[in-house]
Amino acid sequence: PNEKFKKELISSIAIHILNPDKIIKSLGKKNWLIILSELFYEIKKIMNYYDVDYISNHSDIIYGRFETPTKEKIQKIFECAVNLNTFKWHFNKRIAKNIIDVKLDKNELIIDFGIGLVFSKENYQQSSSQKNVNTLFKSESVDLAITLALLANSKENSPILFNELIVANFTKKYLKDNKNIVKDFETYKIKNKTIYGCSLINIDYNEWIKRKL
Repeated sequence: PNEKFKKELISSIAIHILNPDKIIKSLGKKNWLIILSELFYEIKKIMNYYDVDYISNHSDIIYGRFETPTKEKIQKIFECAVNLNTFKWHFNKRIAKNIIDVKLDKNELIIDFGIGLVFSKENYQQSSSQKNVNTLFKSESVDLAITLALLANSKENSPILFNELIVANFTKKYLKDNKNIVKDFETYKIKNKTIYGCSLINIDYNEWIKRKL
């Protein structure tokens, strides 16, 4: 009687850092902790630009959740994921130059990560009127985004994996303006769900990285 459940339309982006043990062995624990701190700070900054409501990190996972009550908001979060996929090249060039002082070969990454993106209506905020009772958040969006991030990588699957509801909420205009991009989506079956994948990057952002770094 003292508990209330609120259903929310949430999109979540999760990032899974690939092979952290290998990175620690190669660069040392001190450099790893510096890199991890920088990565979380920069990803938080990008997600804040897209009005992230909550962001957290646990070991090699970083995730953020966004209120997305409209199709336009969902499209923006998809663009956020694409920018994060582009950002990995920016970040690697920065740490190579400023932290470990090495020159990267073309397409070489010190830090790589997979990205999971999910929109879901099955998200519940539970609050209680009782004192000292914490708010509970249960979210299919967060759980599935983390699952997809763990599977996403450029060698076996696409580096960005996203659920069917992301694509289902693209507007007609967005689909028309991006019809060539949508054609290149890969399709997977994960946990009995249709999952899409892509390796899109923001071309303008990528060109800026090449010029500046």
